Amino acid sequence: MKKIFFYIAAAVIMVPLLSSCATYVRPAPPPLQAEVIGPAPYPDAVWIRGFWVWRQGGYVWIPGHWRTSPPPMQVEVVGVAPYPNAVWVRGHWAWRYGNYVWVRGHWRGAY
Repeated sequence: MKKIFFYIAAAVIMVPLLSSCATYVRPAPPPLQAEVIGPAPYPDAVWIRGFWVWRQGGYVWIPGHWRTSPPPMQVEVVGVAPYPNAVWVRGHWAWRYGNYVWVRGHWRGAY
């Protein structure tokens, strides 16, 4: 009987609190802008197309640019999943602070 009273009291308190939660939905970004892609400035250059990014309550266009191509992929040995429903995220090169950095593959929980 005490458990039932506890659950009813918790529901009476929590429902008004949860119903006042606000949900914010960002609008879809504008269409991609047309860009003129000039010749590559060096032999191993790769074109990174422009994209929209959300900043300070609105979308800002980041123009396309040339960047050096990433190094070759690394070989990774995938072991046994550490827990059920784990998902393997393979390693990849990421552009950070003006250089490519290898982000090692890792296990993560499934969504």
